[in-house]
Amino acid sequence: MFDDPNTTKAWQAEVIVNDKCLTKYQIYCQSCRDACDARVISFPLVLHQTPQPEINQQDCTACGACVSSCPQDAIKLSLVENHNE
Repeated sequence: MFDDPNTTKAWQAEVIVNDKCLTKYQIYCQSCRDACDARVISFPLVLHQTPQPEINQQDCTACGACVSSCPQDAIKLSLVENHNE
């Protein structure tokens, strides 16, 4: 059986959001969420705070769309070692 290409990871990686993210400076931005076809990036609302990105690493396909959409270059894909080899 073939894997669904919309849910299969391009490679074993996790998304890392660093301190350059505009939300860390109380600036509203959700470019990464808008670019994510897998819908794994969310911005939960918190009273009196700018929403911060949360990434569902398990469902992330590691496609990199969020990386290229970030105006601050604050998102990186970090390769994860495969311990099953």
